[in-house]
Amino acid sequence: MKNLINKKFLAKCAYIAMPIFAVITTIFLKDVIIMLAHNFPKCTFYKMTGSLCPGCGNTRSVIALLNFNIIKSLKYNITPILLGSIILVLYIELGTYLFGRHRVILPRKDALLITTVVMMLIYFVVRNFVPYISP
Repeated sequence: MKNLINKKFLAKCAYIAMPIFAVITTIFLKDVIIMLAHNFPKCTFYKMTGSLCPGCGNTRSVIALLNFNIIKSLKYNITPILLGSIILVLYIELGTYLFGRHRVILPRKDALLITTVVMMLIYFVVRNFVPYISP
């Protein structure tokens, strides 16, 4: 029984320490991350077709997020912010489980997943034709 209590206590401590560690690490390594991002290869799909692929703008979007420019990040690509939001909600759900009041915040319905994927696909196609939402 004592072993189980220690594991729960360690899990709660890790849950609290993880975001603090992630934020501090990101702050200290921000310039290194940005410098490394400039070494990524250019998009082959864009070079060949002139159209943006679903991944085009992700690196610039993350760099804009690191500089706390959310609007610019959304203009480059919505994927990092969308994935970050989903991860944050799932992390909060984990916290509700660890601290004894488990709540499901993100619905686990197929319709939600299908709707999200369809909306993302529409966004990736439309952004090639609407200048305001293309990088």
